[in-house]
Amino acid sequence: MLTSKELLARTGISRATLNNYIALGVLPKPTVMQPTARGERARRLGYFPDDAVDRIQTVQRLKAEGFSIAEIAERLGGTAAPGGDPGEGGREPAAATRTERPPQPEQRIRGLPKDGRPVLTPLCAVAVALDSADKIRAALPLEEYVEVIDQILALLEGVLGDHHGGPSSHRDARFVCYLFPQSGRSYLLDALLAAQTLKERMAAISGEWQRRKAWTNELHLNIGLHAAEDWIAEFRSTTGFACSTLGDTAHQAAQICRFARLGTVWASKVLIAKLTREERALVRFGIHRTTSDGRQVLVPQTYARVCDLADLSEPRYVSLRDVAVVAVTEVLDVERATPAVGSQGRS
Repeated sequence: MLTSKELLARTGISRATLNNYIALGVLPKPTVMQPTARGERARRLGYFPDDAVDRIQTVQRLKAEGFSIAEIAERLGGTAAPGGDPGEGGREPAAATRTERPPQPEQRIRGLPKDGRPVLTPLCAVAVALDSADKIRAALPLEEYVEVIDQILALLEGVLGDHHGGPSSHRDARFVCYLFPQSGRSYLLDALLAAQTLKERMAAISGEWQRRKAWTNELHLNIGLHAAEDWIAEFRSTTGFACSTLGDTAHQAAQICRFARLGTVWASKVLIAKLTREERALVRFGIHRTTSDGRQVLVPQTYARVCDLADLSEPRYVSLRDVAVVAVTEVLDVERATPAVGSQGRS
């Protein structure tokens, strides 16, 4: 049994988040009894079962994959109560940034069993995040920030649909989408083309908001892509059908996305290596290096480890330590050729 203080120390969550997890049914209500530790001044303490740590870590993993707290509560047998996850430091609940969207036709994920059984399949995870979301949220009235998030959702649905992507899941300003192998198409090239299209169309949305608000803020979408063979399962969420990876493909894409800044697109070396030679010739990618005289030059068709590109001792990069040695590259441009080429994305 663990006290709430011990549980907070082991998981790093805030007390506000702990209380919200209890309210949602993600965690059981603590058992209140006399303290067992010597020297404890409190007459009665709340105790949680030992597996509460594992349960919170599961929540954190699913959140990193892009699931909302309501979806996580549903998966873990809780109740999707309003209010969402206040997050660290008691920030405004993510659920407050959601609006009712018109019902969409339910789209099953092609290639997955209809009974919800997980299958092992090649896939590409595309993680998308609004750059400097906290800054944008602070600058806008809440209803206008909601409008921005809804515009991004609509953009994702349209672009990923055009490029044969699967349903997306999201939490506030972070989104995860999936693409799977399909007959006659390269799902990896489709993913790269979708990322480039998202970047271009978001620039138009940013321009509209600059004219509307007469401000200098720019709206960017940071994008991270990773491809692997992973176990994936389809389930019915509160918004239709969605899917979840059981491995770390989505997590790695999300972490690469966290590294991106100012609307850049980054892909893992693993993904680029899976392209055929013909497909790779359509992609301009590389690493910007600083010369001895301080100039930034692009070294094309090269990669670098995350730890060589970011100082992981900085607070904003601490979460990237688990992908420190993952090799990545910046995707600068993709020729809009028909993606039905070559091996259709090698496994």
